[in-house]
Amino acid sequence: MCPKFQRGFSILAAIFILVVLASLGGFILSVSSTQHLSQAQDILGSRAQLAARSGIEWGSYQAIRAPGGAFATACRTGAGYGGAPAASQTLNGLPGLAEFTIVVTCHSNAYQEGAAAYRVYQLVATACNNANCPAATPP
Repeated sequence: MCPKFQRGFSILAAIFILVVLASLGGFILSVSSTQHLSQAQDILGSRAQLAARSGIEWGSYQAIRAPGGAFATACRTGAGYGGAPAASQTLNGLPGLAEFTIVVTCHSNAYQEGAAAYRVYQLVATACNNANCPAATPP
């Protein structure tokens, strides 16, 4: 016969093992959901970067290849660096990037170097997918 103080030890061990296994399962679930969320945000960040790059490509095409357009004209006339207003264009609904709003701004300055005249463009593209895009502070 077992002494009185040894009774019920196996039930305590079983409860302890169940608590440890439940904690381990909860931890694995938490790590898994965090990993999935991180992966989704990484993909969204890559898509935002591609959207901003497409805005830069669009702006450079407008400034260099389509110089008679409204964006290029606004960029060349009066939109300089020293606090002058910049030419700005908002792009929405691009194929494959429809959830992003892309804002492209352009500054330009003319320079004379010897007999050659040059125009330097600064294009900035901001891509975001929230309701108050573009905000004063980027999301």
